[in-house]
Amino acid sequence: MYTDLSQLIHKDMLVWTNYPQPELTEMRSFEKDGYFSDKICMAIHVGTHVDVPIHFAPGKASVEQVPITTFFGDALVLDVPVSKLHYELNNDDFNAGMKKLGNPGVKGSILLFATGWDRHLPNDEVYLRSCPGFSKELANNLVSLGVKAVGLDTPSLDHYKSPDFGSHKILLGGGLVGFENLKGLAALANKKVRFYGLPLYLKGASGSPIRALAEY
Repeated sequence: MYTDLSQLIHKDMLVWTNYPQPELTEMRSFEKDGYFSDKICMAIHVGTHVDVPIHFAPGKASVEQVPITTFFGDALVLDVPVSKLHYELNNDDFNAGMKKLGNPGVKGSILLFATGWDRHLPNDEVYLRSCPGFSKELANNLVSLGVKAVGLDTPSLDHYKSPDFGSHKILLGGGLVGFENLKGLAALANKKVRFYGLPLYLKGASGSPIRALAEY
């Protein structure tokens, strides 16, 4: 079975306050040109996307420099429900989620954190401006465990009120990539899946939109 974990891209979707809305514009029409063609203009860190190291770690890998195998592979979906605003997922949450999965090994795998936060879509004030994220302590732990990627059903690796993007810096600086704005993870909680989040092949980019998919 397959589950699409992506948010639909459209001109009215939620984006960060200082980011432009996506624009899909017709370039050619059947009436004038005999075929239909269009163009898209959007910020990279909008909708379901991946952050790569250079996003917060100067001199580190941009999207085309990250090995392609980093963006797909065996994944664990941790059940870590969050109800508090601006919550920081911590090591206790991680350990509880891992226990439900039977405490498997995680080195080289992808960890997906099912917080259920996407239930707040499309509420700007809650989904975006009150979102949870990783604590610095958990971020350091994930780096030390040797996982290759993490993902969340929230818009950011850091909670909204983070003063310094500390978890981004730790995770991306540690060589991981981070999948943000995933959707529907709660339905896969406590499962082991095959995850796919392939980026566009962009030179020098800090990330990329993705079409995220879980196979199980």
